[in-house]
Amino acid sequence: MEIMAIFGFPIMMIIVIVWLSSHERIKLYQLQADLYAKALEKGESVSADWFVKPDTKKNTSLKAGIICMASGVGIVLAVWVLLIFIESTVQDNAIIVFKLIGAIGIIPFVIGIAFLIIHFAEKKKETIREGLKNAQ
Repeated sequence: MEIMAIFGFPIMMIIVIVWLSSHERIKLYQLQADLYAKALEKGESVSADWFVKPDTKKNTSLKAGIICMASGVGIVLAVWVLLIFIESTVQDNAIIVFKLIGAIGIIPFVIGIAFLIIHFAEKKKETIREGLKNAQ
């Protein structure tokens, strides 16, 4: 029974997440098709550009970097505040464990820094490409 709890729950969560995302996508496509059909019924023309998804890849590394850095700082601060309140009531071994957990907050912070480096490197590469295009 414990094995089902250990492996079954993550598998069920994955199935639910995949189903929800695909269900929302199907719903969006159906709404677009209905809108297109209504426009055709009224005799209006709808351009193909209207159904094109906007480019959402802009600043994704910047957003991910800021989120990772904030979560890393949040983990460190949460453990630090927790240690302030419970330091007098716990043993030294527990304090060491809490400090190790707080140190784990450095990992998402460093990942966030890496995302920021990627963002600025891509931005610089994009400006170089635009400069080369304009030079030709």
